[in-house]
Amino acid sequence: MGAPSNRYGPIPLIAALRPANRLAREGFPISPRLAASIDGNKAVLAQDEGARAYFLNPDGSGKAAGTVLRNPDYARVLARVGLAGARAFYSGRRVAQNIVEAVTTDPRAGGPSSMTLTDLAEYRVIERAPVCGDYRYTIVCSMGPPSSGGSAELQILGILHRVDLAALGPNNVQAVHAFLQANRLAFADRNLYVADPDYVAVPTAGLIDPAYLAGRAALLTNGPVAPGLATAGTPPAVGAGRTADASPPRFGGTSHSSIVDRFGSAVSQTITVEGGFGNNRLVDGFVLNNELTDFSFDPGPEDAPVANRVEGGKRPRSSMTPTIVFTRDGRPAFVAGSPGGASIIGTTTQALVAMIDFGLDPQQAANQAHFQNNNTAQTTLESLFSDTIPPGQPGGAPAGTTGLIGPSDVRSLIPELAALGYSIPATPSVLTSGLNLIKIMPGGLEGGTDPRREGTVTGR
Repeated sequence: MGAPSNRYGPIPLIAALRPANRLAREGFPISPRLAASIDGNKAVLAQDEGARAYFLNPDGSGKAAGTVLRNPDYARVLARVGLAGARAFYSGRRVAQNIVEAVTTDPRAGGPSSMTLTDLAEYRVIERAPVCGDYRYTIVCSMGPPSSGGSAELQILGILHRVDLAALGPNNVQAVHAFLQANRLAFADRNLYVADPDYVAVPTAGLIDPAYLAGRAALLTNGPVAPGLATAGTPPAVGAGRTADASPPRFGGTSHSSIVDRFGSAVSQTITVEGGFGNNRLVDGFVLNNELTDFSFDPGPEDAPVANRVEGGKRPRSSMTPTIVFTRDGRPAFVAGSPGGASIIGTTTQALVAMIDFGLDPQQAANQAHFQNNNTAQTTLESLFSDTIPPGQPGGAPAGTTGLIGPSDVRSLIPELAALGYSIPATPSVLTSGLNLIKIMPGGLEGGTDPRREGTVTGR
């Protein structure tokens, strides 16, 4: 843990935290999206004294959009961390004690946890190597296990590498069909093999091995998909027998930022507290996460356990897919990522296909309606906006969506996809994505942000 260092840049930690400290002290106006989220969660937020005081009015209603939220407790935590480093959080006399007290005295359903001060003090950040693979003229790098995002993204791309998507175009049903099949195959492998590599032998290299992916790509068909779910393959160096994780998908409080600075350094950062407000408890101005819900609570049989089962000290599998795409000579070309639970993988990968194969700009790629099948019985085919409102107007499609897979085009694909064996809900949904995309060009940068959320593109 230690004291602050300049390992990741020349700015001292206390200076790097200063803008966040100022924002906590001075406050910020609640956005419409946050106000809606508070209102939708007010019943659970009211169960914790700190969360109730911060997010709700005295009468129990959610604080309205435009209300300024100030957080002096959190500002004090940032000041301590800035001065003393991570130890002020994990073993500090105040913050660590307050976390442990909150967790071990939780009166709500489910009961208290047995967390101790030693548990927090012994926590260590583990730096892990990225997972990288070739796609078309680029090298795609993302997050490795215990996130399943990087390996699944590279599997989808590696399978699609055998398909001439550019010739098909973004509105072609066969392009969507190929993507959905690759999505299913990747998730079949993900649910069986990927977990914390400190506890499970994850065959990451085998999962993205070109020869293995060529075999998986051979399963693609132009005709109907086989009934039922896709089955996992047998990648090189696979370990002992396992049982697939059948846990339902979860969505929650994830955020993503894509950044490129004036020196050309690129950052793709996905952060999460799991649920929309973590576990809905506020300690010293910040919410506690509920990341343990990312585990499979069914451990499976003893002779073939679920890789992502609960074990002491183990880190749960995530779907975070922060991605940086490089040219063949090693220069950053795209920065991408999204929130959205298990849908992150398909959402981010679809954006890469849009920019690399179809030549769409970042905003066009973010505007697309999404389609994905995470090896489930139903296929998500997203309809976003009203067809009766002109593009660019509130409630209408974002400006610049002409010719893309927008609401009318997506609905027009339903009969063809149904004929190919996909079960599609009668009412298309809106995925909780939040893409932030950057394209890096010799003459500058081009960005795009997801119209589903309140993100912005800015540069100076």
